[in-house]
Amino acid sequence: MIIVPVKEGENIERALKKFKRKAEKTGIIKEVRNRKQFNKPSVVKREKMQHAIYVNKLHQEEEQGAIEGVKALRNQEKRKINKVFSRKFCRLTKMS
Repeated sequence: MIIVPVKEGENIERALKKFKRKAEKTGIIKEVRNRKQFNKPSVVKREKMQHAIYVNKLHQEEEQGAIEGVKALRNQEKRKINKVFSRKFCRLTKMS
């Protein structure tokens, strides 16, 4: 049971807002929505599996993107280093 202390002269809108916040944090609203209809255990299990597969796929894509990003940065650094060395080498050859 959620108890929301209301001070004297406090606006009812503010008290309702506090109640809604507490109800959301405790998960009561979510539980009520889940209990509105009965879901077979096999359906719940299937939905959990599908969600886990989806989340896993997102993580893999994120990791792959991070790896590709690192590779791109390394390639940029290599290009910069090659430019610097090629310029220095050109100067050295011109001086000789």
